[in-house]
Amino acid sequence: MSPMTSKERVARFRYAKSLETTVSKLQRLITEAPSDFQYPPEVEFCLIDMLGGVIGVEAEFIETEDHLGFRFMLAKEEGFEEIGEETVLKLSPEISEYYEWRENKASKAATVKTHQKMNRNAFCEQVLGAQLANSRWGWVGVKEPTDTEEGELYIFGWEHNRNRDGENTLGLFSKEVGFDNNGRRRPGHRDALEKIERAQSGELKPYIVWQTAIDPEASPRTIESLNGEFVTACDLYIDQKGYWTAKLLGNKYLV
Repeated sequence: MSPMTSKERVARFRYAKSLETTVSKLQRLITEAPSDFQYPPEVEFCLIDMLGGVIGVEAEFIETEDHLGFRFMLAKEEGFEEIGEETVLKLSPEISEYYEWRENKASKAATVKTHQKMNRNAFCEQVLGAQLANSRWGWVGVKEPTDTEEGELYIFGWEHNRNRDGENTLGLFSKEVGFDNNGRRRPGHRDALEKIERAQSGELKPYIVWQTAIDPEASPRTIESLNGEFVTACDLYIDQKGYWTAKLLGNKYLV
């Protein structure tokens, strides 16, 4: 079977949601009628048959003192097995797929939200498996190469510096080490330039970690959040103004 297109998948999930709603309404019609109201037997049987048909399960009718009750049954080679209420809505393949998709989506959203709130050091260590040279002033994280995995360089880049020249690029920082307000060379800048040399030699594969500033015009800037969903592979080069720039390639998803 060929993979579904995005349009087909959306249509499948929309149908599954409608099916879920229909099952829920039928269940309520059958089980939540007012105490002073009782369906004629033929109406109740019809609703039960409809519900069983929708979820693809036979209903077994059980005679009680006041009226006929029912329970859903699943045919098996050795006979019948009763289906619990928590299973009923998951018996249809469409509904099962919808539930799985919805649960995965919710789990991913929660993970992304957790990532967004991390600081750079925690993000490097816990999400990327990388290390900053210093938890206080480090600009980039490095995941050292091993015998089985290539090394990776993670450069923290500001979202507001993306595509300033109309191209799919991100401006990073000067090729020359900058100075802080006290006239001292910035150690994070120096460390980042040294790590970029390793990337240019092919030792590390470079990625951009996207960060959003509370105020893009402030100096120094404060991080509002990190993009916890993906990092972006890139090629690095020095532009005409002497700034390291990243040509953005494909995304690498983290969740």
